[in-house]
Amino acid sequence: MWGRVDYRDVFNDERFLKFAFIFHWVERADKDNKPLPPKLMTADTPSHNEAN
Repeated sequence: MWGRVDYRDVFNDERFLKFAFIFHWVERADKDNKPLPPKLMTADTPSHNEAN
């Protein structure tokens, strides 16, 4: 997932933030091998992360 956010800061200066991350749904089971709700795991990517 990636995106860009444009905004004005507290001093009314125009700013932007570019972001990118990946996410994985991890299947899980309890000790009796009964399914549990999947867990969401995320990680930042090494590129497409920039701000002014």
